[in-house]
Amino acid sequence: MNLTEITYFNEVANTSHFTAAAKNLNVSQPALSRAIKALESELKVELFVKKGRNVTLSPYGEALHRHTKLILDELSSISSEINDLKNVTNNTVTILVNSASSQMRKLLVDYQRANKNINIKVSQLDKTEYRERKNDFDLIIRSDTVFTPGKTVKGLLEEHLIVSIPKKHKLAKKSSIDLSEIADENLISLSANKDLREINDYYCNIAGFKPKFCFENNSPYVIKEYIKTGLGFAIIPSITWKEIVSNDRIKLVRIHHPNCKRFIIIEWKNGYQSKAVSDLKEYIIKNFKNYI
Repeated sequence: MNLTEITYFNEVANTSHFTAAAKNLNVSQPALSRAIKALESELKVELFVKKGRNVTLSPYGEALHRHTKLILDELSSISSEINDLKNVTNNTVTILVNSASSQMRKLLVDYQRANKNINIKVSQLDKTEYRERKNDFDLIIRSDTVFTPGKTVKGLLEEHLIVSIPKKHKLAKKSSIDLSEIADENLISLSANKDLREINDYYCNIAGFKPKFCFENNSPYVIKEYIKTGLGFAIIPSITWKEIVSNDRIKLVRIHHPNCKRFIIIEWKNGYQSKAVSDLKEYIIKNFKNYI
């Protein structure tokens, strides 16, 4: 088994297609097929199963794929680490901020002022783009309804969701509500495919209804300002959106059912990290709560 065979196998496993894999690798399909056949001959097992025009991994192929991914990741890490040791470190950190944008903006500004040699590139993507491009970023800040700590992911904050209710509405007299009580009300929300919007839709579905929206926008700032007008209901985070407070137009009310909460999460790539990425990651983990 050699590195070429491992690389070829990994690309076929990722694309599920010999022609596509050959094109990505810039090799002929016969050469690719020979390499896979040689690997199968050495291991004395079939690594792929034909499925129409595509192929899927056999149980043996799945086992091999788990290892080849680790091998190729480790080889990539070696190159990055050697470059660091040669003092040609890339001081650029790419970070995707899909949640807690207000807090992260302040945090990153403070970090940049104290580390002027670091170039921080910040992006925001909708959920579809996130799934397609997540590997383009060194660090990712996102939110979800569930969270399991892992090797490349850590929780920054757990917060409950609350409801902003127009002050003149009868529900404003309550200290807490069942989310189903707003099933027929018009909601103010971020646009579809945003983290918080997907979380809101998730809990509305648990409560047994499909939300009706009277105002949607991509900008959290615009949404926050519109909520303050009291022209509709809104399901909002209780901590990271704390600039929204009860006033003469709205009242903030707890949700006692379902248990609506979200987790703010930081995620990063597996393998070696440059010092610039590692330092910023540790700063975020240590200091995030200081910005809420």
